[in-house]
Amino acid sequence: MPVRHIVLAATSVVVLGALVLLLVEVRASPQVEIPEEALAEARARYQRSQSVAERPPISPDIPTPARRMPPRPPVANQPDPAAPVPEMPVPDDMDPSTAAAVERMDRLREREEMRPEIRERRERLRQYYDEGNYEMALREARSLLPEAPTNRYVMRVAVTSACAVGEKGVAQEYYGQLFRDEDRRIVRVRCSRYGVDF
Repeated sequence: MPVRHIVLAATSVVVLGALVLLLVEVRASPQVEIPEEALAEARARYQRSQSVAERPPISPDIPTPARRMPPRPPVANQPDPAAPVPEMPVPDDMDPSTAAAVERMDRLREREEMRPEIRERRERLRQYYDEGNYEMALREARSLLPEAPTNRYVMRVAVTSACAVGEKGVAQEYYGQLFRDEDRRIVRVRCSRYGVDF
């Protein structure tokens, strides 16, 4: 018998022995028990995700319960989404009628924000948005915009919250009402995190 056959026979016996040993070890190890609470929690999460996917769009007339959205993924070198955008000076190359309109809008917005009820509602809106309760933030923004239509922060929150809850049509409507390129840029960045592009 050639040496090659002896080596192959010995190798096959060793491999067969290793397989038998592995089979014995696997059968001897205890089974992994999954706690019933963990299974129940996993089922509940799955059912919640299915009900969210099948839910109809938000209607401003029908109240829905508050639901916390998952936190936004961190993005490097991005401005704080809740931070108000600083006022930009009117560029020198802007035509006089546009510059006058921008200045009038800024003055009107400042007067609106001085009213205590507007400030209080805006703070409530900010709280909803900061907590990640985008449904309530969108509802509050919708109710606040008729009284403060030039409030840039409220408009940005309306667009971003609509993106977060999947209301692309609503987001597009409010996006079209943004009158500053800076606000449009900020909102595009925020909504892209939720898969909505303008």
